[in-house]
Amino acid sequence: MKNLIRKILREEFKKDKTITCNNCGWSWKLSEGGDDPYVCHKCWADNTKKETIKEGVENLPVSV
Repeated sequence: MKNLIRKILREEFKKDKTITCNNCGWSWKLSEGGDDPYVCHKCWADNTKKETIKEGVENLPVSV
């Protein structure tokens, strides 16, 4: 969870990051994306990174 928060914070501070569309190859600066910075304005594909949080049963607290 800490790594996910760090990654989000780093991305917020790096506004000049370039996003490349996985569908059509169009690229744009994250800071120029407007309200939907990860949606391609050429083909409208959503390029949001999908993060999965993997927490299994072994990470849950045990009650005795």
